[in-house]
Amino acid sequence: MTSRPHNLQTRTLAGYRKPDRDTQPDYYYPPYASTMKRSPLEPLVVLPTTLSEVTGPLFGYDVIKANDFDLTKQGNGDPIGERIVVSGRVLDANARPVANTLVEVWQANAAGRYPHHRDTHNAPLDPNFLGCGRTLTDAQGRYRFMTIRPGEYPWRNHYNAWRPAHIHFSLFARHADVFSRRSAARVRSDVHEHSQRTRTPAAGVRVRLGDDDSRAGAWL
Repeated sequence: MTSRPHNLQTRTLAGYRKPDRDTQPDYYYPPYASTMKRSPLEPLVVLPTTLSEVTGPLFGYDVIKANDFDLTKQGNGDPIGERIVVSGRVLDANARPVANTLVEVWQANAAGRYPHHRDTHNAPLDPNFLGCGRTLTDAQGRYRFMTIRPGEYPWRNHYNAWRPAHIHFSLFARHADVFSRRSAARVRSDVHEHSQRTRTPAAGVRVRLGDDDSRAGAWL
């Protein structure tokens, strides 16, 4: 049996940085009907940060294929719809680029339908569009996807409700602020004049949509 050396230095784990005040949406928001069932009824229990959360989980880089970023090349032919380029940067809470972040996207096809058995919208499926892609950010935190503009689709939030065109994002990185974050970015009719800004539960992470040299874009 060995004892702990007296000169062994220990280091306290730093917890996750809390989001800035008024930057995150409320869990319970009645105009968004689904939050009435998803929001917790009791105050959240904050657990201390452990080593497994700071150092993992990890994902394998070998599962990312060279053309996974191009959603227009996943079928046997060209998908239907307007081609668009979705690009931006992943930054941490201090506006520093986060390299090697796994960025995943998924979306409806041009008619507003997902290739999923639970999507019962009567819009047509596109056999040449799977609706999902992934890529890694470079040293400057940049990512780029080639895809088609997603279509709007009806949802049950209220009478005659339609969800605007949007693309879902998921971020996964070896970084204290970016382990696993999900959000959705709206797509305007004219993507060249995209100037909308949105907020997300992704605390401490900023994803920019649009040209790096332009002030236009959406912060997630």
